[in-house]
Amino acid sequence: MTGDEGVTVSEAAVRCALATLEVTELPARLAAAAAADPEVSAIAAGRAEPAGDWPAELPRLVVVRVGEDLLRTMAPGSRFRYATAPVAPVQPIGPDWLGAHAAVVLGAVRAAARLRAWDLSAALATAVWPVAPADTGLDWARAVAKWGAEAAVAARDRRAFVRLLAAGAAWFADRGDFLTAEAFGVRELAARERLGDPAGLADVLTRRGHVYRRWGRLHRAMDCYRRLLVVEQGREDPLGTARALALFGTVLLDARRTAPALAHLERAVGVFAGLGRPVEHARALVALGTALWRDDNPRLARRRLSEALALLVDHDERGAAEVRALLADPDRLLG
Repeated sequence: MTGDEGVTVSEAAVRCALATLEVTELPARLAAAAAADPEVSAIAAGRAEPAGDWPAELPRLVVVRVGEDLLRTMAPGSRFRYATAPVAPVQPIGPDWLGAHAAVVLGAVRAAARLRAWDLSAALATAVWPVAPADTGLDWARAVAKWGAEAAVAARDRRAFVRLLAAGAAWFADRGDFLTAEAFGVRELAARERLGDPAGLADVLTRRGHVYRRWGRLHRAMDCYRRLLVVEQGREDPLGTARALALFGTVLLDARRTAPALAHLERAVGVFAGLGRPVEHARALVALGTALWRDDNPRLARRRLSEALALLVDHDERGAAEVRALLADPDRLLG
């Protein structure tokens, strides 16, 4: 089938896809996605009013079809607003997949944002992070994040926005780009506050605290965990409160602030005692035993470590072995 310009439908659609996505090459499966849709075929065949070099709707349609195919590949089983039948079998992602498709993925995120398919752009940008290898270029990653975030803001979809920010922050932190991860976390925290989402607020504060600890910025981690404790107490969530107390106490211990660490870890152990969470309870006991040993209270420290061991023997053999090693050589607790 040919259009008015004498090119086949697939050629017209693929030429449009290349121009709109700003790429020089399109993998065969994605070219098929661009060409096979009946609506794309009708417009490419000339049955639409032209606008410049291409009919007005053709760029948006081919970007949507290519974007859908990429989305199914990166996030199989997910549900999005754009949901047509796949045009070809979706192959699992291998270690080299993103390297071969990086330019097209960025092009689809950017083009969908420019063509007002905002939810598709944001969904694509969010789906990138779980499949992007650690050696993916930072410039590419930041461009994907920029266009996806702009699309989520334009769509006025705060939940899509926070999903994108959370996934991106985790990837940048794992890559060691703590500055970008922090910027994402600051924006996510503000968005969660506007949503009035206490559970989401607790989640982002927990993740931000972990990033700061890995970064070595313990005072910032303390700020996050201190606020996390306030949020969890406000939610009246005993498990969340116990976890926040343990996190706060542990980072205080990392910062060699033994006295306040003891106070928070003792409270954490007390709350965990009634929750039926033996492994988490045991970890809090180990942290408390560490604080007690550093506070020159070896008898009570050993008792807390023994209590932790008793909890772990039936639930976490590796953890139990670590506690046995500490009981055999408790000076390791001095760090």
